Amino acid sequence: MKYLLTGATGFLGQNLCNHFTKQEASLCLLSRNTRQSLDKFPYTAQFVDWDHVSSNIDDKYLACDAVIHLAGENIAGKRWTKTQRKRLWDSRIKSTAALVSSIMNAPIKPKVFICASAIGYYGDRWQEELDEASEKGEGFLADLCEEWENVCAPLTAAGVRVVHVRSGIVLGLNEGALGEFVKLSDLGVLGCIGSGQQWMSWIHVNDWVKALQYCIDTSTISGAVNFVSPSPIQQKNFMQILSSHFHRSPFFSVPASIAKLVFGGMSSLFLFSQKVRPQKLLANGFSFSYKTLDAALVDLYPNQGKEHILEKFLFVPIETEKIFLFFTDPYNLEE
Repeated sequence: MKYLLTGATGFLGQNLCNHFTKQEASLCLLSRNTRQSLDKFPYTAQFVDWDHVSSNIDDKYLACDAVIHLAGENIAGKRWTKTQRKRLWDSRIKSTAALVSSIMNAPIKPKVFICASAIGYYGDRWQEELDEASEKGEGFLADLCEEWENVCAPLTAAGVRVVHVRSGIVLGLNEGALGEFVKLSDLGVLGCIGSGQQWMSWIHVNDWVKALQYCIDTSTISGAVNFVSPSPIQQKNFMQILSSHFHRSPFFSVPASIAKLVFGGMSSLFLFSQKVRPQKLLANGFSFSYKTLDAALVDLYPNQGKEHILEKFLFVPIETEKIFLFFTDPYNLEE
């Protein structure tokens, strides 16, 4: 199998490349800094320079089994000023448009185009149960995800199978914001943001990788696909289970008014409620390995935190921006 990827050096990109390497797949990775990527990338792959907005990608790289587009600026890296919103928008829309244009002009097209999206598409829906057929929500993230997906429409019209990966919160060992939450739990300062009643839709990173491979292999799957476990959970229960797993107690909560004051529009990342179901994956026969949060944490931290509480985390700075990235932008990719 031959794959072309963007965003390969990020959290999900590296986990995906690890999986592909075990499958002995051929990897071609588009990157804005191939020298830096080569220095820190542990897997065998061919790197190709790409500025994320150019459509002059060599046709030979596009004649592959799948193009997987994960790149985009971190959604929670900075406060959402007008300038930052434009950067967030352009990093996703322009890069996707460039890839789509390249594929449209290529004589041999990939079998499937996998493009990142997010459950931010649904907006703040409180207690409503959501699946891929649910209407778009309101707000900046919902508008961004809608346009992100719409950019791919020419490929669908041209007969290329397109999958929009609407990811929820992706849980990985000491990766992304889960690692930051673990640090907070170890220090006894873990708590809810807002009421704690908001729903969090999550997925184990291994199930995320497994689901993406399943979408590549299953020709009947196309369009939006929710990459979340079948067991969404309210934030207060998430924090309680996480604290219990590491033998800690939740310590504090941040009122929604304070979060809005400090983070402005970006507070929607952790105050919005999204109770999302993976209806399309289940309908197509996909089987989750980790259906409950308990099962996911036991797999990721089988020693219940005893090994890492002080030895690894106590003197490591807590990167607050990664905590908020945890809620809607699991990719944490190269900027």
